Amino acid sequence: MNWDDFEEYCGWLFSVLADVEPLVPYQHYNTYQKRVFGFMSERLLGVWLRKNRKKLKHCNVYYYDKYDGRSDSVSRPVLFIRWVFRLSAYLKNQLTAKLLMTNLTAKILKLLKH
Repeated sequence: MNWDDFEEYCGWLFSVLADVEPLVPYQHYNTYQKRVFGFMSERLLGVWLRKNRKKLKHCNVYYYDKYDGRSDSVSRPVLFIRWVFRLSAYLKNQLTAKLLMTNLTAKILKLLKH
């Protein structure tokens, strides 16, 4: 977008947001919901581009974690929590399987003794 288009877009965007702001009771919103004007701005960019018949180019965006090379937009703490849950589920399954085998083995040995 060239500078003139950018200035035109900003003038239009901020006039729309100024008109909408008194209508939105954002003071009572939580921290995330207070970003309502940012979310609105993201959607209004597409509206402005179409209204002014500007060319759009859609591009895929990938996030790569530099530590494990995975394509993921999730932070490392969230990945760690996922790993802990997966590990605990795995261990639970292994323990359950061992208990079932122990019970089954005990029952078979008991049947064989009779």
